[in-house]
Amino acid sequence: MAFSVVTLLLLLWLSIPVVVASPADDDDWPKWYGILESRPSGVQGEWVVKGRTFIATSSTVLEQEHGALQPGACTEVKYRVIASGYEAIKISSEENYKCNGSGSGDDDEMKRYGRVEAMPQGDLLGGWAIGGVSYMADSNTRFEQEHGGFGVGVCVEVKYQNIK
Repeated sequence: MAFSVVTLLLLLWLSIPVVVASPADDDDWPKWYGILESRPSGVQGEWVVKGRTFIATSSTVLEQEHGALQPGACTEVKYRVIASGYEAIKISSEENYKCNGSGSGDDDEMKRYGRVEAMPQGDLLGGWAIGGVSYMADSNTRFEQEHGGFGVGVCVEVKYQNIK
């Protein structure tokens, strides 16, 4: 009887899905600043800001408080990482100083959550695929295993800094 109860509890515990909370407001999303290089004629489609392509959907919010969102404009994109790249949550025109290198948000430490899709064999150093994004771990990478070991399918947190 005790074995059945323990087995049932173990199965229930293993079946609990790992939930990654979505940011509640748009201040919690990662930001990307740069010059708007190209955009679709409407809202939906590919927006290219400082060399990075963002996919805008019908739920993407446009804000043009600091001028029109046209090529050449300083732009901030709040986004989330998806399997096929970056989905724009909000696209805003910004003051020019935010795109001239001082005060740009792309140097900030970023944080992502995702499932490990591929990882180095044996050692933890090398190429990783997590949540559809490739990462390279080198001798400066710090690994923490507070909630269990690393493996394919495990949900992990990745902290990194954007490289200009």
